[in-house]
Amino acid sequence: MFKKFIFIIIFILYHSSLHSNISNNDFNQRYLSNYMSALVSFDRQSNSTALKHFNSSKKLLNKHKKFLERYVLSLVESGQVNKAIVEINKSDEKNLDFIEAKILLLVKALISNDQDKSYKNLNSLEKYKNDGAFEKIIYENLKNFTDLFYKNKITNSSKEFGNLGIIIEAFQECYLGNPNSERLFFDIVNSGEGEFSRYLFFYISSLIKKENYELAKKSSYLINELDSNLLLLQTKIWIDDKNFAKFQMYFSCDSKKDLLSELFFIIANLYSSQDNFIKSNFYLKISEYLNPKFYFNYSLLAENYYLNKNYEGALRILK
Repeated sequence: MFKKFIFIIIFILYHSSLHSNISNNDFNQRYLSNYMSALVSFDRQSNSTALKHFNSSKKLLNKHKKFLERYVLSLVESGQVNKAIVEINKSDEKNLDFIEAKILLLVKALISNDQDKSYKNLNSLEKYKNDGAFEKIIYENLKNFTDLFYKNKITNSSKEFGNLGIIIEAFQECYLGNPNSERLFFDIVNSGEGEFSRYLFFYISSLIKKENYELAKKSSYLINELDSNLLLLQTKIWIDDKNFAKFQMYFSCDSKKDLLSELFFIIANLYSSQDNFIKSNFYLKISEYLNPKFYFNYSLLAENYYLNKNYEGALRILK
């Protein structure tokens, strides 16, 4: 089976090389061997090994269309988001036809407060919105946040996404300082549909920001210490210790980075629910890049590694 896989890869690469005018010197056995090893490691979720082989075969970076896409995914999963963006900016436009490249460029423009580049990259992202349900969610909500940051307005297109739309609206209202955000977070927690207890943290955080400590404390009684996640257990400890300043230290609705980080965590959860761990880890790492303080999200990364039988990766995250 493995020999058959090797043959298919060699055929694909050779066929692509004819159309890419790769010279014999560039497309030699060493680069091919490293690239094949990178692909095998990439598919097995052995990212550090994959990245090592990708780096050893970078002569193919602008000569084989799929190389950049996989290389970018490996760089991001290894935490090298800025390097991934640099590689994208250096690459030929013909190799940038994948959604992750457009998302990274948009994220960079948004956190740099570059309005022209933000909308330019958003426009280039639109072509992917009909590729699937998740791609539509990604595009529409990145559009919502782009309009929110530059126009201070809430776009209602997210309402079609049910509870997810309400969550996004709650964060938008919170960013604008509107009191409606608390009601929306509270409604999500008490919706009875799915597992939304996580948003109790954001509800309590919003109350504390407005110095409504009494209601925040009463709301913390909803946290069951026997079956709550790490985020809610920490919330309970901070409330009990009256350590209210901690909430804004880890997440603030005033921060564009923090809001985008939570959006990408939501997207990562969606892909994880479909066992697409490569995509899930990609969005998780963007979330971490935007708000590295919010270490509570690492639990999903550890879960992804565990479910994909990458026990070494799971143990590393838990440590």
